[in-house]
Amino acid sequence: KERPSIKKDVAIMAQGHSGWHMAFQVRGGIDKLIIDMYRRPKAAKNFMEKVAKACFGMVKLMAEGGVEVLFITDDYADNRTPFMNLQLFREFELPNLRRIIEFADKRGIPVLKHSDGNLYPIIDDMLEAGIKGLHPIEPGTMDLADIKRRYGNRICLLGNVDCRYVLPFGSEEDVRRDVRRCIDAAAEGGGFVLTSSNSLHANCKVENVYAMVDEAREYGKYPLRVGR
Repeated sequence: KERPSIKKDVAIMAQGHSGWHMAFQVRGGIDKLIIDMYRRPKAAKNFMEKVAKACFGMVKLMAEGGVEVLFITDDYADNRTPFMNLQLFREFELPNLRRIIEFADKRGIPVLKHSDGNLYPIIDDMLEAGIKGLHPIEPGTMDLADIKRRYGNRICLLGNVDCRYVLPFGSEEDVRRDVRRCIDAAAEGGGFVLTSSNSLHANCKVENVYAMVDEAREYGKYPLRVGR
């Protein structure tokens, strides 16, 4: 099919899943799926593989439709720790993520990974699998400047203007200050896309969204003057 004419101005991005998110929803909760992994590992793996196969089919359709970036949005963690320990993550979920990345790489489609929460225990495995970007590096849980120092020469970072407190409840100046924080932390040397720390949900003030975009365009001009 012919791609939309907006391709000249923006990248065509599609949201997909690797399997984890859909699997625990179908199973009736994260707790039930984790218990299955311990008590009935073979059944849990078969179940997750079936869900992942369906998710992979959707990804293939997106690629055939001409998307230029894949955004895989299964949440792997809360603000304390990943839902799965490293062993479970490697056994039950990582192969599904890797399959999508290998498929996309062959077609020149970068895969960006979204997950809220504390990803420190599993981030190296996600990078080894081949993700090209990480979103949103949740404030208060992960440190954007630290992630930039550790991984900024390997992947694109996306984030992390606070949409839990600042965008819904802060002043326009609060928003502008948070935008500058993000740019100071991660924009130097490139490889950074300014976004909210999750989404622009219904509670975000419209005027604050405009302030975020305006400050990004003004303060984020290259060459940067970080910390000015």
